[in-house]
This record gives sequence, C-alpha cells and structure tokens, in this order.
Amino acid sequence: MDRSRFVLKTTPPRAHRTAIARPRLDRLWSDIHERTLIEVCAPGGFGKSTLLVQWRRRWLERGALVAWATLDAQDTPLRFASLLGHALRVASGRSAFENVVAEAAGEPDRVVDALTALLAEIAGLATPTVLILDDGEHLPAETVDSALSYLLMNAPANLQVVFGSRAPVPLPSAEWAASGNLGRVGVDDLRLDLDESVALLAKRFGKRLELDDCVHLHELTEGWPIGLQLAAAAIERAPHYHTAIASLSARQGDIERYFIESLLERLPSEVAGFLTRIAILDPVSAELAEAVTGCALASAWLDQIMADTPIMTVAELGSMRLHALARDFLVSRFERLPAAEQSRLHERAAAWLAERGHYPEASRHALAAGDEARAHRYAEQSLWTLATGGNLAEAQQWIGRMQAMTQPSDVDFRLVTAWIMAFSERAPEARRIAAEVAGDPTTSANAAFVAALVEGCAAWCLDQIGDVPAIMARWPELPAHATEPVHRVAYANTLALVPLHRGDAQRARSLDTRAPQSTDNSSLRLALAIGRSFVAHSYLRNGEIAPMEELLQPAVVYAERTLGRRSTVACISAVHLAAALYERNELARADAMLAHRVDVVERLVAPDTIIVAYRTLARLAVAQGDERRAHALLENLHALGQSRGVPRFVMESLALQATLHSLRDRVEAAALLVAELDSIAGRFEAQEFRPYLPEFTVRRALARAYVALAKFDVDSAERELDSASAAAESVKLGRDLMTIQALRAVAAGRRRSANAPALLAEALSLATLRGCLRLAEDAHPDAAAMAAGLAARDSPRPPVAAVPVKPRAVTMAAGGLLTPKEAEVLRLLAANHSNKHIAKAMDISDETVKWHLKNLFSKLSAGTRRHAVDRARMMGLVAEDSSAA
Repeated sequence: MDRSRFVLKTTPPRAHRTAIARPRLDRLWSDIHERTLIEVCAPGGFGKSTLLVQWRRRWLERGALVAWATLDAQDTPLRFASLLGHALRVASGRSAFENVVAEAAGEPDRVVDALTALLAEIAGLATPTVLILDDGEHLPAETVDSALSYLLMNAPANLQVVFGSRAPVPLPSAEWAASGNLGRVGVDDLRLDLDESVALLAKRFGKRLELDDCVHLHELTEGWPIGLQLAAAAIERAPHYHTAIASLSARQGDIERYFIESLLERLPSEVAGFLTRIAILDPVSAELAEAVTGCALASAWLDQIMADTPIMTVAELGSMRLHALARDFLVSRFERLPAAEQSRLHERAAAWLAERGHYPEASRHALAAGDEARAHRYAEQSLWTLATGGNLAEAQQWIGRMQAMTQPSDVDFRLVTAWIMAFSERAPEARRIAAEVAGDPTTSANAAFVAALVEGCAAWCLDQIGDVPAIMARWPELPAHATEPVHRVAYANTLALVPLHRGDAQRARSLDTRAPQSTDNSSLRLALAIGRSFVAHSYLRNGEIAPMEELLQPAVVYAERTLGRRSTVACISAVHLAAALYERNELARADAMLAHRVDVVERLVAPDTIIVAYRTLARLAVAQGDERRAHALLENLHALGQSRGVPRFVMESLALQATLHSLRDRVEAAALLVAELDSIAGRFEAQEFRPYLPEFTVRRALARAYVALAKFDVDSAERELDSASAAAESVKLGRDLMTIQALRAVAAGRRRSANAPALLAEALSLATLRGCLRLAEDAHPDAAAMAAGLAARDSPRPPVAAVPVKPRAVTMAAGGLLTPKEAEVLRLLAANHSNKHIAKAMDISDETVKWHLKNLFSKLSAGTRRHAVDRARMMGLVAEDSSAA
C-alpha cells in the first residue's frame, strides 16, 4: 500500500480562515451527535467538509477518538479496510489497528476478517469513537455494497460513522433510521441563513460593508456558501462596495471561472448544451425543458444536474429553478447562440406556458422572441395574476409598455390597470379612471362596485382615507354579486381604513387574514398581506407587541420562502415585524428585518407601512449612536411627503426630528421644526386628511412638550402633555399614552415631586406587560435614569434563608420575556415533545415551531433544546418535574 497517500487521505483539511461559528448547526450537532450513522450530503460549495472539520473538533472536545479518511475511486474493499486501519492508528496511536488489517494484505477474501478485527479493536477501546469518511461519492459501488455495509451493520456501540458525500450513496441505513440512530444533514441545513451570511461578511470586511449590502449579497447568492465567498472576493478590491455589489455578475472574473471549471468542464458536452438552453426558464420542469429543447432525455438530465451540481434547487409543484448566479452565467452562454435559435427557444417556451395558463411567464418569452403583439396579448391576461400575487413592479412595467401603444377601452381591463396603477405614483390617475367608470350610467353594478374598490385603494395609497366613506357609501354591505374572493377581501380592507385610524381596533382585527379554502391562495396574497398589515398596525398603535409578533412571524417566514425576501408581500409584513422587534429591544434582528427592503416599501406607496419603516429605521439609528443617519432618513421621508403630497410623512419627519434635537438640548433647531409643523396644521382640516387630525395633534403636542422640557419650562410641557393625552385617548393611541405617562414622570421629577417614580413605574409596568421594553430609554434620558433607579431599588436582595417554592409548569417571565405561544412551546419542549408533536398540539406549522424555538434560544441564551429547558428551569419558567407533563 502507498503509505504516503494514506497519510494525506487521513489528514483532515485545514479549516477555512473565514469560517464562522454557526450556532444553528451546533444545535443540530447536539441533537444528532450520538447517533450511529450520520449522513452529510450536499453538492460542492455548500461547506460540507468545513462542517465535518468543525464537528470533528466538537467530538474531540468531548473526549472522543476521531479518525478521518478521505475516500476516492481507488478504494477497493481491501484498500478501504487498510485505510480505516491507518486512520484509526493515527487517531488512537495504537498500531494494532494497522496490524490486524496487514494480516489480510493480498487476500481480498479476508476483507471481512480484517473489518471484524478492526471493529473488535474499537469495541475494546471502551471509548467513544467517531469515523469521519469524506468524499464518499467516489467510493466504488463494490466497496459500498460490501466493506462499508459490513462496517455499518456490525458497528459496536461505541462507534459512530459520519459519511460525507456530494451525491446520495445507497447506504444500508433503514435499520438505523427505524431505531432513531440515523442523522441526516442536507443542503437546506448547510445553506447559510441571513444571520450567518452577515456574520461571515462581517468577519471578512469588518464594518466596511453596510448591513443593506450584506443582505443584498445574501440574496444574490441565496445562502450558497461558495457563492458568497466568490462574491465577496469579487468586490473585495473594489473602491466602492455598494456599486460593486449592484454590478456583480457571474459573467466575468472568479465567479465565471468557477462555473467554467466546476460546472461546464465537468459535464458531458450535450448536458452542458442542454443546461445552457434551459437557462431562460424559471422555474423549469422536465416537461417544459423537453418542449423547449426537444430533448427526450430532459428529465434524466435534470435529475443528473440536480444530483451532481449545486446550481439547481427544488421549487414549488415539482419544478426546479437555477441558482441566480448560475443563471446569470448560463444566460451569458445562451446569448452566444445564433439569434434564430434564441428566438425559436423563446417561442416554444411562450407557447407551452400559454397553453397551460402561465401567462406572465409566456408574455416574457414572447417579448424576448420579438413577438410584441403576442406578448401584449398574454400580458393582458396576466396582469390580474401578477397584481393579486403581489408582483406589482412587473405588472406596472407591462401597463406602461401597453399604454404606450394603445389605450385600453374594455371596462374590466381599465379597472385592472387602474388598480395596479394605484400602487404607484400614478395613484391620482388611477383614482380619476375609477371615478369615470363609476360615474358612467352604462356601467354595470359589478363594475361600479369594483371601480369603488379601485378608487378607495387609490385614496388609501394617496393617504386620503377621509374620502373613503363617500366613495363606498353606495355599498354599506357587501353586494351579492361580489363573488370574486379578491374583491371580498379588498372590500373588508377598505371599510376598515377609517375605523382603524379612529381607534376602532376591533374593526381592523376582525379582518380575516387567512385565504378562503375555496380559492387559490396565490390570488389573495397581496390583499391578505394588506389586511394583515392593518391588523398589525392596530396592535402597534396600542403598543401590543406579543400578538403582533405572533401574527407576523409565520407570515414573513412563509412569504420569504415561497416568494422571496424582497417580494412585496414579504416586505409588507416585515416592516411591522421589525417595529415589534424594536419595541422588544431586539435591535439587531429589527435592523436585519428591514435591511435591503425600504425601496420595495416605498414603491408600494402604502402610507402606514412607509411611516413605520422610516420611524423604525430612524429609532434604530439613534439607538446605535448614529443620530446623523436618523436625521438623513427623516429628511428623506420629508422629501417623499412633499413629492407625493402626503402631509403625514412631513408631520412624522418634523415631529421626530424636533424630538431628537430637543433631547440633545438643541432648542432653537427643535423650535424651528415645531413652527414648520404648525404651518401644515391646516392640511389636516381638509376632508381627505381629517381622520389623521387627532394623530397630528398628538405629534405636535409631544414635539412641543419635548421643546418645553429642554427649556425646563415644566408648566408648558405639562399643558402640551395634557393636550396630547386627550387626543391620544380619543383614537386609542395606547403606545403614545405610555410615552406621555413617562414624560409626565419626567416633568414631575423636574418639580422634585415625590410622585414621579410612581408615575413612571405605572407606565413601565404597562409597557412591560405589552412588550414595549424600550419605553423609558426612548421617551427621555431622565426617564431612563429614573427607570434604572427603580430597577436598582426593586432588585431582590439575597434572602437570609431560601424557601423552596415550586413554580408553575410554565409561566410568563417577569417583564414579559416570552409570548404566550413561546411559553406553550417551552412547556411542550420541557415535556420532551418533538417539533412535529409540538406543531400538531398547537395546530401550527413546523416552520412556526422552528421560529418560536429560535426566539426561545435567543431569549434564554441557550444553544440546544436541553440547554433551553435547563435555563428555563433556572429562571423559574419551567417546573422541575415538567418533563412528566
């Protein structure tokens, strides 16, 4: 045997210098590290070997004996046995492992004897032993079927085998799976999540890369570790990272070389050509690929590409999609094909997709084929699908293209285009079109109803909800002819607008944010997301953070997974979820939630969502010590309000800037902003903006109170706080009422009143109950100092004699640490229930359970499920005997 080759094959690879700790995978290791067989299977570039190196270190830290062997195609059964003997000798220092194999040298029929002797030696160690086998896809089938299978089927109790491969290998794992002794790690586990991508980029770039840019890179690379490394290398030497990321391409440099060397050159030429020709299809199915390329082997080749490369993932309904960077590279190859062939392939795709009703995709291919008339015909049929699914940007592009050629005359089509235009800067035009249709005496009752919905939507996007009651006056009840599910949801949303801002939270919360079972959920994505944002906004106005999180977390997870992180639907929910996370003082998570999304939110033109996004970003900037950025953001909001004619944007900008200046004792600057705020008061007397008048009164009075406190004019401050309180009470602005109470405590403190601590304690108690954990810190520095004093005064002193008190099985932590759902998950976790059982018991999805577990680990500072339960017991959240529940 070639001993020098064995030395190389049994030496673990060096850990990558930019490798990061991945707590999520550490938790996975904690769950499966005692299982007999662990399969780690993922295509190249997903960090499989890096993971095995990191896990090897974990086992070594636990005192296990860990042997490493890198496999190749020359590992016959006998050579495989010899390799294992050498690996075990290196790991243990015991020459007996090599000796027992040497006795079988040259006698292939004694491989079983050699492996039996190896297993006996392992059993005799009485020490946990881990055998890591990497690059298993190269192992000859004969060795898999004989030597490896024998090793696994006869493994002693102290032996664990970790098998890493780029493609599935038929291992005899059924018995281990049945007994719960099989662990599997796949692509979904190894794919970087957003937090991991940000951590990896921070390790490489430090603070030179902004969070928005980190998130953009994560989205471009889709969590593909090698893709992120290549992208980072591509921009590392650029003078301006943001510009470099915006122009990042797989058509040049290291990324292009990687795809040429690791993809095209390793595939048979006919498969590489097939892959180039299907690069224009997103998503792609075997049937579509065969129709476009004419290749009868399309299904087999797609399966081969899926198994052998990292560039393709499973999409919805059995289809597949190419990784974004891979598609960019392959489309550059597609564009080198003869123009006639390119057009022919696009024409086939358009025809196949149109026949099956996939008009949005068909219109794109028809346009690429140069058939503009057919593209427009398909686009007309696809606008409704695009818009209701939340793909507003593409729908708006098609409208612009079609209207440049001809003005639609069909009433239904005019209303669809107007509805889409309402979600853009063309909202005034949309409102005009809808009013014209509604005012036409020849318009049918159903078309008039839809026109009212369109006009109401445009009024909402223009922030002119005071006009909505008049627009909808003809339909106080849902008409019987309104059978389209989207119209029914839109009607409920529209009627909830004014009550929401008048403080009728119950009306907003009665909105059904789930899709009716009788319709395709995709057609209601946008309407349901808007309704969900109204419900969330009602919670935010009242400072009720826990139910807000429970409503939005699953929605964001689902939308990101199915539609993409920057989809309109995902962004609508993410904005309010970020506000909730900020209120709970989870600043990093709130920042990441909003990163690389604000431009999408601005394009949507939903006023409340835009205000919440900018307010949260500005507060985050202040909390992170970057007041300059906060003012820049608020100036942007001011400019947006002026350009779109939305006085509430201006109001929010001026009021918050005045507050920030007052808190830094810049009284003159704050007073000028308050004066400007006074100058727009008349705008809120107009009918269209009148529902916002109480909110304006609150914002202006609070801004004046902050200026008065900065001047130490307590009398004026208290008068303004009384005014703010009355207005906030009238429209149920509970979150503002808590701030007002905190500021009253500050004013009382300025008077040296003994009542000041009690006033603040009451506000803090209510804020803590509702999850607003930053009340004192955000309200005023004096409130923060007073709160610190209260905390020090109320902190328990060590008891003279501890009296054991049995806690309840699971309780809400002091200070509202856990939401009710998190507390219930913790109770079931402490009772040793699996994720699947927890999901079934609580009637929620597995994804939601994982989200709650992630939050529990973060809040309890735990790394594993067991650790979380132990921490909870220590904190009195779980009883000692709760496992028997």
